[in-house]
Amino acid sequence: MAKLALLFSGQVRNISPILFNRSLRLFIGNNEADIFISYWGMGGRSGAHDENLIQNNQDSSFNVESYIDIAFRGLTIKKRYLVTDNEWKDAVSPEVVNIIKNKRYSKLTLNSAKQLFQIHKSFSLLDTPSSYDFVIRCRFDSIFIFPFTEINTSKNNFVSNINFGHAYYKNRVYDIFFYSPGYCASKVFCLPWSNFSDLVRNNFDNGLDPRDACRIIYLSAFLNNIDILPTRLRYCDVYRNKLRYYFWSIMQQGVSNSNSLSIKIILKYLSNIFYLIKGK
Repeated sequence: MAKLALLFSGQVRNISPILFNRSLRLFIGNNEADIFISYWGMGGRSGAHDENLIQNNQDSSFNVESYIDIAFRGLTIKKRYLVTDNEWKDAVSPEVVNIIKNKRYSKLTLNSAKQLFQIHKSFSLLDTPSSYDFVIRCRFDSIFIFPFTEINTSKNNFVSNINFGHAYYKNRVYDIFFYSPGYCASKVFCLPWSNFSDLVRNNFDNGLDPRDACRIIYLSAFLNNIDILPTRLRYCDVYRNKLRYYFWSIMQQGVSNSNSLSIKIILKYLSNIFYLIKGK
């Protein structure tokens, strides 16, 4: 059993709060988990890199506060913090504003700075990060499919993420889910935002847009001697409100970071799918 700090940050998305809650309980399993939430006041929708949503993704059809109450019901929320638009405006330097407005970067990375800022804010809610075995980055629109069963590796400083299988992309940290040991997590969760401008300007090229959060998190870890590792299992993925699509997407990307997918893992995966569908 591990002691976990689950850091949810960003925009709350209008997926089934009952399904979300059920999957999160599945993910926590027998571990001890404290939850920290940093969020915007306006909710939105998951759009699979839809440019229109990236430009203006606001959904006023549901109440964010009420949604959080239901989605995390029965779980231990240590802190929840509403980030205001004014706080965001005060946090960005003129240099960051210029990067956000610069049209030479892809439209798909328009909100990367906001995302990294929120990841940083969620980490700032922790009083003693080192008291946790793992600090885990989570999103509000992820559905979890496996209990967390990772163990510390022989590496002292590392970030582990679900960048493997058919979802693999070279030299990146997949920004929807990653974790680090508590004693080194500040470097992983805070430096990408603190050094945002320098990291965007860095000549490092992995084929992604210089402003892409996956590139920035990877580059920050690399420059700070943090090992980048794949997780053992694909614990989650972004949910697009269609269970059939979600479960098929997981299978396509790769359920396990293993050359041979064992019968035991397949059966566990199918059992967990049935568990989630039954409670939807």
